[in-house]
Amino acid sequence: MQTSSDGWFLDAESRDHWPTDFAADTVLDAVSDLFYIVDRRGQFVEWNERFREATGYTDDEIADLHQFDIIPDEAESEARRLLAAVADGGEITVEAPLVTTDGDRVPHEFTASPLTDDDGRVWGMTGTARAVSARRGREGLLRDLHRVSRVLLGAESEQAVADAAVEIAQDHFECATAGVRLLVDGRLEMVAVETDDERLDERLPPYEVGEGFVGAAYERGEPIRYEDLRDLDPEIDYGPARSAMLLPIPGHGMINLAATEPGAFDEADLELGRVFAADVEAAFERLDRERRLRERKHELERYETLVETMGDGIYTTDTDGVITMANDTLAEMLGYDRDDLVGETPDLVVDSDAFERANGLVEQLLSGDISVATHEAELATADGRSLPIENRLSLLPGEGTVGVVRDVTERRRREQQLKRSHEELTRLNRINELIQETIHALASAATREEIETTVCERLADSEFYRLAMTGDLHRTDGVVEPSSWAGDGTDYLDSLTVTSADDATGQGPGGRAIRTGDVQVCQNVAADPGFEPWREAALAHDLWSVTVVPLRHGETVHGILAVYADETNAFSGRELRAFDVLGDMIGFAISAIQNRRLIQADQVQEFEFRLDESDTVAAGVTEHLDCRYRVLGLASTAEPGLLHYVAVEGATAAEIEAALNESESDRIGDVRLISDDGDTCLVEARVVGSVPEILQESGVQTTEAVAEDGTVEFVARGPRDLDFRTVLGTLESTHGGVELLAKHEIDADVRAGRGTPVAVADRLTDRQSAALNAAYFSGYFDWPRDSTAEEVADALGISSATLHQHLRHAQRKLLEASFIDGGRSPNLDT
Repeated sequence: MQTSSDGWFLDAESRDHWPTDFAADTVLDAVSDLFYIVDRRGQFVEWNERFREATGYTDDEIADLHQFDIIPDEAESEARRLLAAVADGGEITVEAPLVTTDGDRVPHEFTASPLTDDDGRVWGMTGTARAVSARRGREGLLRDLHRVSRVLLGAESEQAVADAAVEIAQDHFECATAGVRLLVDGRLEMVAVETDDERLDERLPPYEVGEGFVGAAYERGEPIRYEDLRDLDPEIDYGPARSAMLLPIPGHGMINLAATEPGAFDEADLELGRVFAADVEAAFERLDRERRLRERKHELERYETLVETMGDGIYTTDTDGVITMANDTLAEMLGYDRDDLVGETPDLVVDSDAFERANGLVEQLLSGDISVATHEAELATADGRSLPIENRLSLLPGEGTVGVVRDVTERRRREQQLKRSHEELTRLNRINELIQETIHALASAATREEIETTVCERLADSEFYRLAMTGDLHRTDGVVEPSSWAGDGTDYLDSLTVTSADDATGQGPGGRAIRTGDVQVCQNVAADPGFEPWREAALAHDLWSVTVVPLRHGETVHGILAVYADETNAFSGRELRAFDVLGDMIGFAISAIQNRRLIQADQVQEFEFRLDESDTVAAGVTEHLDCRYRVLGLASTAEPGLLHYVAVEGATAAEIEAALNESESDRIGDVRLISDDGDTCLVEARVVGSVPEILQESGVQTTEAVAEDGTVEFVARGPRDLDFRTVLGTLESTHGGVELLAKHEIDADVRAGRGTPVAVADRLTDRQSAALNAAYFSGYFDWPRDSTAEEVADALGISSATLHQHLRHAQRKLLEASFIDGGRSPNLDT
């Protein structure tokens, strides 16, 4: 066998020794390195696909190549020397450039081994070549990873890790662009990009997990390379990017590498990428651990702060039931130092029964029957007080229990208050029903006696009150005389003396109610100093509290209603307000009955009286202007007070209006000049609390009122059985000295308005009467009219339409009384 000077085989017959069963294309093509076989002549007889791709030659061209054609000329002599070693049966490894068909020189590491036949003869050589850049890439990447590890150790955020990762990846893998996507709410968001191709210098849109080749790669969780992106979906424009390598980082995101030429990434890059992705993943995991540690530390600090600052007491026990921790709140709650509690068992502050109950709950917690146990107990504080608490128990796994102790003193107080409020509300609802029923019953009462009897019986028959009575006030001596009563303990009234005087008999709730016109109450007869004159007799009849209600209508107090109970503090604020309404309704009903009696009476009393130096509006005007002031008529409205229609002689309209408007009296409301004929001015004025209004509230009708030189004289009419002294007493208390001038009985052939027939007065409603009076006395029926419908309606506080409606009904009733009741025909020929 001959060899060349380099020791390699040169004879042409060497190919005869090529084993016919050696070829295994499939295996060779799967190898990522370049693989080839040369014969003794140095001709390539077998090669893999990777060899063809790396050199750029076709299979036919490779078959005609000599092995020295793929290395530079200057490396041939060294190659021959090394191949001689192979011919002697040795193996070599050498670095040399691989020359491609384009003339490019790519550094590779070549490895060669001899091929022998069954006789041990070397008949050829097998060689592999690996790009030196891959090996150098591994070394460089390891150095970069060491560098980036130092960088990542100082990174304080995922963004910082992403920025460092793209910088290193783009530098090392020599790709056009490197990017990092982070997983945000199920979407892979591009957060960092590093590129040397301005066409790729942009952040690509996000991908949902599983969406597109990016989302699918993340979902698979394994690194993957794409030789040509255009093969994925020809309809999608990936721009200048042709090949890509995707490195998923599970739970965090993905590293994207892209190149502008196809096939830019090989298996070596994929393996390096796997290592690189693992290191970046470790950086993300470190951040996660640090974040969790920070959160855990913050949570522990927060819990510690909560334990020490929350308003509840907190303690822990070990498995033996010994207290291992107690916060300041619990210590302050019990009056102990924290150190005094730690090391003790809970029976230090709780009785044996409660301690056993708590132990039973712990057993249920340990058995898994319940997860949280709650019980209430009374704790003994260091100073001997009993503290009501609620204790919530939970298990500390393997450590014992934790208890949260809450002071429920205030809660129990609220619960008791709520219970009392509920009972009070129930009572109040029933009392309101009772009072409403009583008010409804007043409508059918025909006399004052019947009103008072109905009220007393209904109140005394209820479960709430023991005794009810009404009393009339005698103005002459100020004594209250019982007029109706019902219930238990009525003998008490035999010794009862109540007055409106300033002595002891007038200092109780009855006297105060008459003087003030407000509801009065004595919640404890035994302790109220103002009830001293009646205390012994009241307690002897089991009367422990009382409320007194004035029966008032406007300024007039008709009498009182006294309601007694057999317990202290029997009357709540709401109850007293309900009684206040009842008193107003009774007073109104009494006034209505008195007015009805006046209308229906065949004979009435007529009184003439005078007020000297009074504070009435009429007295003030005449004294100031030296004029004569005469009330022509009155009209009631829904607003407080009465409308006074006044004729004033001896003063100008301007003087009258000024005197009324500038008056310091709070009784005067709106003032309007109706007419002025030069001698007499007709004025409309609203006056609150006037003498005619007080008389009207007492069932008395004012028929005349004239004032001169500060003195006012009145003529009034009331029922025959009216105690006129009581009425005068009311006037004296509100307007000063009253002098009775005359008193006599007359036939009641006229009443209501001046000259209004009795039949008409019976038929007119209060609103119709008021509208008719206001229209008449304000000159609405005169021609030309002194007042318009709008002015009259405004004074009454109603609309013009309502005024016309009232006037039409009133006029019809006037005509009926004139034509029908009077026996005259409305026909024109009569």
